[in-house]
Formats: sequence, structure tokens, C-alpha cells
Amino acid sequence: MRRPGRGWLGLAAAAGLWLAAIHVETPRLEATLSAGAGKILREKLGPAAKVLAKGRDLRVEGLIFDESARAETLAAIRALPGVKNVADALGPPPALSPYEWRAAWDGAALKLSGAAPSPAARAALVAAARKAAPGARIVDDMSYASGAPIGFVQQAAGLLTTLVQSRDGEARLRDKVASLDAKAAGKVEPPTAQSSGKPNLSATASPKAAAGEPGPAPAPKAASVPRKTAPVETCRTALARTAGGTAIGFEGAVRVAAASEAPLKALAAVAKACPGAVVEIAGSGGEPELSWRRAEAVAAFLLAQGLAPRDLDIAGQGEAPRTGDGDVVLRVK
Repeated sequence: MRRPGRGWLGLAAAAGLWLAAIHVETPRLEATLSAGAGKILREKLGPAAKVLAKGRDLRVEGLIFDESARAETLAAIRALPGVKNVADALGPPPALSPYEWRAAWDGAALKLSGAAPSPAARAALVAAARKAAPGARIVDDMSYASGAPIGFVQQAAGLLTTLVQSRDGEARLRDKVASLDAKAAGKVEPPTAQSSGKPNLSATASPKAAAGEPGPAPAPKAASVPRKTAPVETCRTALARTAGGTAIGFEGAVRVAAASEAPLKALAAVAKACPGAVVEIAGSGGEPELSWRRAEAVAAFLLAQGLAPRDLDIAGQGEAPRTGDGDVVLRVK
């Protein structure tokens, strides 16, 4: 019987080493490609998309809220070192009609459910709930769906502000029809002696006062020190200057560009220090639908920074100077 030659033994050993290297390196390569592609997805599409890796082949799936960002996103992933193929399984959120959203108290928790049109809108509603109900546990059970009516985020946030005046009940938004089932906030205090027409006797009242005789004169109350605030006109002038100097850029169709986040945060800080002023977000371009969607994206961002719905007003096209298709300008009312 012939013994295998040394050459065959060497080939078998090399094949074994090659298979072992594949077994070790493939998971490492998949993890590297998944991490790189996942970072691109988070930056360009948000948290509702994910990537699956099999060797050098990637599959991108989940929700896309801005179709104009699809090609750029996939091209960036294909350009990653080591990627061979990229399968596109992205799709828009399912359409919902009628469009329904709900907020309800569940004990000490405020539960948000129903639909939200985008991650920005969802984050804005959670932020509005936290602002309106500080200390309450916010439960986010919302899902994504397309078909939200114009003004959805602002109207839903306004309902939250009204609902939290009670610790019971629920608010519902069905298309543009809002309904509120909430009990009055606070406990009903028992009637006091003064409210029934009798003297209000405190536990520390003197015997003479209890008998109806005049007692010692009450100690003078300390004068309250008024809080220093900037003059209204000065405040509004500063806010108008900040709003007029805030350039808003967009990535894709409706996502606020990263470069515009800092100026909008600065605007929110000035607006919060100027009570009573309203920031008007006005569409100014030649495409009405795109202008509305961009204006609502800006409103959602500002709501997430702590502004209340009453601080914002989304306006349609009209008096705002046109600066480009789908552009948005800010004014102070």
C-alpha cells in the first residue's frame, strides 16, 4: 500500500488551516461590516432600519421615512471596505387611515400609543409628555405609520398639555378630530370656616380671637421680591433676531440637517426665556406638501428641546418670502 506523499499531507494541512481561518475570521468580518453599516443607517435613516451580514454580503431592512435618502445611504454602505453585495429590503411605514393616536393615564404612568409618522415626531411627543408631566413615568408604545394629517405633532402635544392637568383619563386623536376624557385635577378641599361665613380660626389663635374679641394685629407680610426678567420688547427683539438668523438645512427631504441642530437649540433656549412669544414656522417654497412636512419636522425638533405647543405655530405658504422649493423660515408673532 502506497503511503501518501508529503505533498498531499502539506495540502491537507494547508486546507485545514484555511478552513480554521475562515471559521475565525468570518464572524469578525461580519461584525465589522455590521458595525460600519449600522452607523451609516443611524446617521441617515434613524433607528428603524437595521443590517444583517452574511460573510461579505449585507441585507438592509426596516423602515425608511425619507425616500430621497435611499440611494445615498445604500451607496455609502456599498463603499465600505470588504462589502461585496448589498440587498435593499427597506420600505416605508404602513399607511394608516384613519390616523389614530392616544395618550392615557395608567396609574402613575402616562402611556402613549397609536401611530407616529417618524422618529423625530415620536421623540417630540415623548419630550412633550415629559415636559408636561415631570416626574411621571412615560411609556412609549407608539408604532410607525404614514398618513399623519398636517399639524399632527403639534395637535397631539397640545392634547398632552391638557391631559396632564388630570391624573386620570385619556386623550385621543383620530385624523384631525381630538377628544379628551379627563377628570379635574387635584382634590376638592373641605370648606373652610371662612368660606362658610364664620371666622377663620387657626390652631394658634389667641383666646380673645377665639371669643370674637380683637386680638393682636397680624404681623406684616414680607414683601415679595419680583423676579427679574428682561423687558418684553427686548426679549422679543432678541428672539426675532435669533429666528431670522437661523438657517435651516435638511438632509434628504424632511430630516433636519445636523448642522442646523445647534442653531435651533439656541433658538429654543431664547424662546423659553421669552414667555408669551410664539415662533411661527412657515413654509416658503413652491412645493406645498414638502414645505408642510419640513415645517412639521422643525416643529418636532423644537418640541423635543422643551418648547410647548403653545410656543409654536405652523403656518402655510403665503406671506413668507420664497427662498427655494420646500424651504422653511422662522418668524416671531
